[in-house]
Amino acid sequence: MPERGTQKVAEAKGKKRSLNESIIGRRNRRRKQWKTIFKVLGAVLFCVFFLGLGYAATEVLLRVSETPIPAAELPAATQSAAEKEDTAVVKTEPLRAMYYPAANLGNAAAAAKFIEEAQAAGANAVVFTAKDTLGFLSYGTTVAVAEEIKSDRNAKPGASNTLKAFEEAGLRTVAAVSAFRDDLAAGAKPEYAIQLKGSKVTAWKDTKGRRWLNPWSAEGRAYLCSIVKELAAIGIDDILLTDVCFPSDPLAQTVFPGQSDLSVNGRNQILLQFISEAKTAAGEARLIVSMPAKVALDGSQAWGGDLWKAETDVFAIDTRDAPWMSSNVWGGTKPVVEIPSAAPADMGKGSYILLAE
Repeated sequence: MPERGTQKVAEAKGKKRSLNESIIGRRNRRRKQWKTIFKVLGAVLFCVFFLGLGYAATEVLLRVSETPIPAAELPAATQSAAEKEDTAVVKTEPLRAMYYPAANLGNAAAAAKFIEEAQAAGANAVVFTAKDTLGFLSYGTTVAVAEEIKSDRNAKPGASNTLKAFEEAGLRTVAAVSAFRDDLAAGAKPEYAIQLKGSKVTAWKDTKGRRWLNPWSAEGRAYLCSIVKELAAIGIDDILLTDVCFPSDPLAQTVFPGQSDLSVNGRNQILLQFISEAKTAAGEARLIVSMPAKVALDGSQAWGGDLWKAETDVFAIDTRDAPWMSSNVWGGTKPVVEIPSAAPADMGKGSYILLAE
């Protein structure tokens, strides 16, 4: 009996020990679990804290980057095309030009007197005839064909000095160039000319005995464009093309080598082509194309209708054939220069070209 009691006591003590060990184990495991939980929570809180700081900093930086930069501080590459166009727009000053006789080119005294008169009259430009209707040039040329046919034989020495004096006085230079009405070149280069029907290569003459270049002659157009290019190269500001047309005389006895369509529309197309070629040759110089007032309003076969579709910078309307017309009648999107009715046949000494805007 004592042994059985002792045994029961021992068993009870063992169970109690096992229970205590189990409880301690569970406590240790819970401690470890809580430690793990606290570590995870700590890491999460740490990340949240620094993410919050990062977000706040980012928001501040974004707000700073969205702050408008004054236009003056913007790099050129960041300005819009519209802003560039706005800053590039320069209004053209009205052209108030006086005519200077080509015979006085190279005459320093005449040029000085003219500059005084022009400034007193409020003129800002000077017009001179660079190539007349006979085909002669008023300045020394280096164009090969012009040198060959001696088209500058009447040029005055020192013409470039006169042009430089005009520039230094603040006057724009406007060089008038007769296009297809060119007796000299058409006679010396009949292959460039409107030819007489039935002949081998003979230049046709109008009722006044003048010869004309053929608008369909690529060589003839190239010759004219080479003169335009040369004038631009020597610093001429504006090139005024006149006689961009066909003869108004009957053309029954004529031949136009190279032509494919002698209709009004065909004539118009080749004249517009020449103006486009001249515009390219002019480069940075401004191209002005002249039309008689009647042609501008009603058209003409000699002009292939009219030239309003030409790729030019400015149109010149010659009112000498219609003195009753006013500059107010001219429309279009391009500036219109008016040659007044008071101007004599060769532009005229003291005449003006007025810009109607």
